[in-house]
Amino acid sequence: MLSQLPSIDEAHEDESLRGYALRMAQRNGLKGLAGVATILGCRSMTEWGSPHIAALARLFGAEPGRLQTIAVRRGVRQGERSFQLMGQEISRSWLLRLERPQLCPACLRAFGYVRADWELQFVACCRLHGSRLIDTCPTCRKALSWRRTTLSHCDCGSRFSSLEPDPAAAPASLALTKWVSVRLGLPTSGAFGSDNGASVSPWAPLRALSLDAALRIVWALGVRRDSDDHVATGRTHGPIGIRTTEEIIERAASRLDAAVRCASGASVGAEIPMHGASVIAVARDGRTAHDREFAGHLLRVLGERTWQSARMKDMHPWSQMELL
Repeated sequence: MLSQLPSIDEAHEDESLRGYALRMAQRNGLKGLAGVATILGCRSMTEWGSPHIAALARLFGAEPGRLQTIAVRRGVRQGERSFQLMGQEISRSWLLRLERPQLCPACLRAFGYVRADWELQFVACCRLHGSRLIDTCPTCRKALSWRRTTLSHCDCGSRFSSLEPDPAAAPASLALTKWVSVRLGLPTSGAFGSDNGASVSPWAPLRALSLDAALRIVWALGVRRDSDDHVATGRTHGPIGIRTTEEIIERAASRLDAAVRCASGASVGAEIPMHGASVIAVARDGRTAHDREFAGHLLRVLGERTWQSARMKDMHPWSQMELL
């Protein structure tokens, strides 16, 4: 029987599960998540399933149901891998920051924990402070990692809570963080304005979509820098930095606005760069009817009418996997 550790605490309702485990490991003198994994009898933190989550609850004195909610849980939907986070289904692993965490120094200083919504790729700023999140230690210039030994410090010794937050979050990123927070039922601060301003958000056209479809549309609209840009396999389907994330979000907001104006007849147009195959995928496998209808409408507005034309345009010319 797994014994409870001397220092126990409940997880916060919006706390990252791995952040919680790292916080409790630090309190109990364990060597990070590797130490927790050793106690649980699993090889790494990436293997935590429901039995391990239940064991974590016993180990640290948490409510098992709460840990299940805040965990990034793997599953299968219609024969394909999917993920669950805070009651939302995520169909693509690259929409999650599974290996490259991010944090808000002001939140860590004031509250002492890291939040579950920061595990979403396109949440690039803090919903309470309005500042850009950090994913790189400013001292050693290395990407943050869950493999560090404490929650509060980088392995180089830099204390995260003593860092000054970067207030220069981009407007579209702030608006998208607010949209995601509302969808997850999480509070935001006055830095984001009142809820009455939601109708004028650049993301208002996505309001009826599932979280999964909305984030996939953001990626599809923002990932190509211009019409000649090819999206090579793996270039952005993995951990990407905050600045690159914000650039994708800003491009997506601008192009979504252009698509809305085209659809209303307010403008006619030049081709709007997007990753057509990704939008087609939403039109085919979107979680809801609204997801599929919106993606189909976007394709019609932007002139993507066939699967083949989108696939050929998005295909990297040297991608041997695509050729195979």
